Amino acid sequence: MRAADLALVAAVGFATLLPFLGQTRDVATHELRHAEIAREMADGGGVLVPRLLGEEYADKPPVMHAMIAALYRLAGAPSLALARVPSVVAGVMGALAVYGIGMTVVDRPAALLAATGLLATLGYRRMARVARPDMIFVAAILVGCFFLLRALRTARPPVIALALAGAAAGFATVTKGPLGVLVPGIVAVLAARRRERPTRLREWAVLAAGAVAVLIAWTGALWLTGHADYLYRVVTQPDVAGADPEPGSVRAYAVALVVGFLPLTLLLPALVHAVRRRGPGLALAVALLLLVVLVAVPKKRRHYLLPVYPFLVLAVAEAVTRADTPRLARTTGALVALSLAAGPLWYAATPPGALATEEPKLTMARRVLEVVPAGRRIVCMDELAEAIAFTGRRDGVAEVMDVPSVVREAKRNGAGSYVVIPAGRAAHLDTAAARRGLRLTSLERDELPVHGHVRGWLVYRVEP
Repeated sequence: MRAADLALVAAVGFATLLPFLGQTRDVATHELRHAEIAREMADGGGVLVPRLLGEEYADKPPVMHAMIAALYRLAGAPSLALARVPSVVAGVMGALAVYGIGMTVVDRPAALLAATGLLATLGYRRMARVARPDMIFVAAILVGCFFLLRALRTARPPVIALALAGAAAGFATVTKGPLGVLVPGIVAVLAARRRERPTRLREWAVLAAGAVAVLIAWTGALWLTGHADYLYRVVTQPDVAGADPEPGSVRAYAVALVVGFLPLTLLLPALVHAVRRRGPGLALAVALLLLVVLVAVPKKRRHYLLPVYPFLVLAVAEAVTRADTPRLARTTGALVALSLAAGPLWYAATPPGALATEEPKLTMARRVLEVVPAGRRIVCMDELAEAIAFTGRRDGVAEVMDVPSVVREAKRNGAGSYVVIPAGRAAHLDTAAARRGLRLTSLERDELPVHGHVRGWLVYRVEP
């Protein structure tokens, strides 16, 4: 690998992803949740067990949250921009790993085009600017695949490279789930078939040992610190255990892949032509097999496709660079350059209408904080609680799921506490409060446009 190429890919990545990182116009689902978990961790919460609004959060291990919390402590204050920095770094690391994979299995032109092209794809670039663990997960997978393929190039694969590949796969698994070890496993099997000799038992053992070592380090730390119950809830939570399948449409997956892969979607005909001439390469085989796995899984969400993009980009880059068609190469370069420039320009410009406004939860959170004095407890009935706690850097904010729980929590908080609920639940709250002897004073009503319709919130003070 060439240092100049690595520097170029890193420079392109940071130049594309860092500008306007703190913008609040486009806030992804659960970004505020992860930013708030990291804030509570930075303010004295445990690193091993993340907490959201004071309660243990078992949906995701604290890999990303610990990174963000460290940035908060260094900066002296939390911010949405800092919460997104680990994803940016992971996005650049993923592109560098794709360059390394390309150098290993194809050649330098394809590797360089794949690394910059990956940063240009819509789906990858967007997730690299979002405070969610997905990009860290994918970067760890790609790093593991890079070490694995480098090791399998030799007749006697080095133990260190195999162990590092396994450790990266284990780290990905701790970050977001079992797909972290499945993807390197797919790569190992396909690479073994292509080098015309089976992977030896010793190689599989070293690879597995690296992954198991990371898993044991995490689970052992939880067990030794008395958090075995939290570990059990992480392992058995619906996303991992499959108890909440949320069946999705294969058609919706296909649309999401076509859109997320833009602008390189326009080059898929060139990939099809290359496959007809030379057959599928390793990268395309991995992408297709991974797609089969994702389609077979009952739960289908658009961001689950994120690990597919790097291998599909490498397959397209291989097809373009080996086509020996200068016009196709120039067109591909222009598409990648335009897409890379479009990312920062989108956030620099102010689009018309609702797209120019701030995330409604943040706007409403500030309005609530203007009404509620510091130190007062607040109970909310929706995800607005996370925005209030993060924006106001406040503890004592609770989130409940129904009106009876709102009344119960408000009575527990007592006079001088506050209630925030969706406007559509006002009549139900009045009835439940009267039945339980809870006296409320309405302080403010706000309405904000949310996804094409107007949504209102009400703020109440609990009276003696």
